[in-house]
Amino acid sequence: MRPTGALDYNTSKEILKLIETVNQKYGNTIVMVTHNDAIKHMADQVVHLKDGMIRKNYHNEDKIPAQELDW
Repeated sequence: MRPTGALDYNTSKEILKLIETVNQKYGNTIVMVTHNDAIKHMADQVVHLKDGMIRKNYHNEDKIPAQELDW
C-alpha cells in the first residue's frame, strides 16, 4: 500500500493520522512499505529490507505520533 505516495505534504500527514487512529482504535496490524524514512518513527516495529533480505528488524522504543512527523 502506498497511502501517501502521490499526495501533497498536508494530505499525506492526514492519511498517516487516519492510519494511526485506525491502528489504535481497532488494534489492526498495518504494514506500510515506504521510501519515506520519517514514517518509520510512528511504527511499533521497523523492518529494513535490502536486496530482498531483512537487514534490520527492531521494536521502535521512541514512537512519534503521526502529527509530529516532519520530512
